Amino acid sequence: MLVGIFALLISIVCFWASHKLIRLYFKVKKWSRIEAQIISKEVIYDANLIGGSSAGSKYTVKTEYQYEFEDKTYTNNKVMLAELLGGRFATLEWQAKKIADRIANPIKIYVNPQNPQESVIFCEGITLYFFIALMGFVAFLIGLVNII
Repeated sequence: MLVGIFALLISIVCFWASHKLIRLYFKVKKWSRIEAQIISKEVIYDANLIGGSSAGSKYTVKTEYQYEFEDKTYTNNKVMLAELLGGRFATLEWQAKKIADRIANPIKIYVNPQNPQESVIFCEGITLYFFIALMGFVAFLIGLVNII
C-alpha cells in the first residue's frame, strides 16, 4: 500500500514536470530566432548545484550573450529551457564541454517577442520531456496495482 501511494506521488510529479516543460518547449519554439554575440562562456564546477544523475554532475556552462531586438540591445545568460523556469542545469564535465563547444559566434537564440529581455540559446529536449511523462504513466500503473 505504501509503495502504491509513493508511486502515485511520483507519477503526479512526473506528469506535472513533463507538462510544464513540454508547454514551455512549444512556446519557445514560436519565439523569434535571431543572432547573438557571445560575450563570455566557460564550463564551471559548482558544488552547490543540485541535480544530475551522479555525484560528478556538478558542471554547468556559464555564458553571457548580447543581441539586438527591435533596435534595443539586450544581454542574457540563459542556455537551457529549465533556466527559463528558474532552474539550473547540471551535467558531467564532458557533457558541459560539449554544450560549450556548440556555443560559438554568432549563435542563433530564441527571443520572446512580447518580452525581449527573455531569451534562451537552446530549445531542445522534447524527447526527454515525453520520457518523463512515460515514467509518470509507469509509476501511475505501479501505484494502481499496489493499491488495488
